[in-house]
Amino acid sequence: MNKLSPEEGRLLEVIFDQVQKRRQERHEKQLQNYERTKKNYLDRDHYNPYPKKPNEYAITSFNFDISRYSKENGLNIGEFYFKISNLITLGLLKWETDVRVEAQKADENPEDTNIDVYVYNDDEFVFTSVGEKFVRLCRGLL
Repeated sequence: MNKLSPEEGRLLEVIFDQVQKRRQERHEKQLQNYERTKKNYLDRDHYNPYPKKPNEYAITSFNFDISRYSKENGLNIGEFYFKISNLITLGLLKWETDVRVEAQKADENPEDTNIDVYVYNDDEFVFTSVGEKFVRLCRGLL
């Protein structure tokens, strides 16, 4: 991790704090839904609709859009993209990929099928579990 610049380290911490905030917000929303509907589940012993704790939500379920994030935080998009790419290279973040599959059958031979798979997206990124553990370790939370 000696390849991590101080700026990238601070950025990683800020993004991690935002993920934690989103986790808490999701938990509170789910808790409100639970409180509103729990009477529907009181007679069911086998089902516990109580929401997950904030840290139980997968860290990879919170996406960040590069353009929107850089705009909201007054960052130069080129520099921000470069820092995010470095954090992705270190395995602390990853691109949130899109997958598109296209299949075509040839008219002359119905058994001949061309399948193209496109995997690409460099607009959104997410934290990795390694990134989460790294930040927690650096903060002394592990």
